[in-house]
Amino acid sequence: MKKSRLSLIVAIIFLVLALLAVLAPVFAYLGLEFLSDPIYGFFQWFCHQRPWRSYHMFDYQYAIDARMITMFFSIGIGGLLVYYKGLKQLKIKSMILLLLLMLIPMAIDGVTQAIAEVTAVNSPDVLPFYESTNFIRSITGIFAGTGIAFIVFPFLNYHQELKVTNSSIQNYIKPMIITFFATFILIPLMVLLWSVTSDKYKPSSLLIDFEQRFPGYNYEITTGAGHSTIIRVINGPTKLYEQRAKYFEKDEYLKEQKN
Repeated sequence: MKKSRLSLIVAIIFLVLALLAVLAPVFAYLGLEFLSDPIYGFFQWFCHQRPWRSYHMFDYQYAIDARMITMFFSIGIGGLLVYYKGLKQLKIKSMILLLLLMLIPMAIDGVTQAIAEVTAVNSPDVLPFYESTNFIRSITGIFAGTGIAFIVFPFLNYHQELKVTNSSIQNYIKPMIITFFATFILIPLMVLLWSVTSDKYKPSSLLIDFEQRFPGYNYEITTGAGHSTIIRVINGPTKLYEQRAKYFEKDEYLKEQKN
């Protein structure tokens, strides 16, 4: 049974995209806007790029948020493992169950956060009842990315074959665990780099960023791509954040907004 290189190519593409998202703030810091602008501009079509939901370097945000960066890395790492181990796809029922289980954490976190944001959108005197943290986004991103990798890439391995013998879930366990932990160790590394390279925008601790951030309350008034090299203004949220700052008497954020 011939194995296709398609899964290898797609896995490498995801890893390159993740690395570009990480390099964007480095290029911005070095003044290489001809490199950083296209990266931020490209990723704005896939990510909200809200600075308070992103890792930073040199006080510039990554081109994608904390959830997507670990998702891309885990898809790439998982894809490589699937290719080199020559894993075959699971039976349809097992495939659907695995994907649902791996997507549930992200769905719960993302949907809860969205509901909290919507319910507070016309109430500047009330904070959203829930705001995810960069750590939670990263963990849920790893789960989702790992699930996607081990569902999609086995199919890409043998997409040219008319009939493929299904694999057992036992064959997936070890490479999935490796994918999870290989991506997980990137979290403290990214937070550490953020901590040592940035002066203004800092994580809540040296290795893990647990802070819930609310623009206008404990975070500056900004919008998507606010700490990048592209201009992306979203007027609606800005107005809400200004009203929130006035209600909670956060004058420092209002002064920053005027400047």
